[in-house]
Amino acid sequence: MSPARLEPTRSEENYLEAILTLEHRNPTVRVKDIADAMGVRMASVTNILKKLDSRGMVRYERYGNVSLTELGRTHAQRVMNRHYLLEVFFHKVLGVDRATAAADACKVEHALSKETVEKLLSYLESNEYIGSVQKNIVQRSESALVELQQSDESALRLTDLVPGQTSEVVAVNAPPDEVEHLHSLGFWPGAEVERVGSLSQESVSVRVHGLSLALTVAEANRISVRPT
Repeated sequence: MSPARLEPTRSEENYLEAILTLEHRNPTVRVKDIADAMGVRMASVTNILKKLDSRGMVRYERYGNVSLTELGRTHAQRVMNRHYLLEVFFHKVLGVDRATAAADACKVEHALSKETVEKLLSYLESNEYIGSVQKNIVQRSESALVELQQSDESALRLTDLVPGQTSEVVAVNAPPDEVEHLHSLGFWPGAEVERVGSLSQESVSVRVHGLSLALTVAEANRISVRPT
């Protein structure tokens, strides 16, 4: 099973949600921003980011910026939308004060089943607590994760391959400038790539389109592949 297939823990989902919120304010997110937003030490943030990066949910390099991958963003949006539904339900339907409703929503948002979300959606819409636009947003965030997991179920990162193993490039998960660079080297979706071996702890040797190349481990981690 690919690392990206593992579900984030409740704590990790809180970090993903915090990063998404920070990205809405400023596209450049750093470890200190996350630590300040969550009221934790920078060392704690770094430890979580390393785990999320290894499982394909964030892109993080030491002393660099932090960004969500498609998988991480989908998880974050799903949790954020569930929080919204619960807060509306607690405050508007049950009459709980808004601050308490928000706090309780944070505790429950991680544990809802897809069936419960659908029932809650239908109830809130039919009683005009939310509109059809918001319902569609929530439904898309729920279905997007399922679609992403199904379409990429057998995908690995290039560094997950053993030397001599061939695969097909599925996607390059990186900022636009890095995507352009890796595309220029031949790492397009559908390209056949083979991991040859490791040159050092920081670099790996690969073969793409019959050409041998050296990539940094960080670059290789950005390339999702499916074994052939």
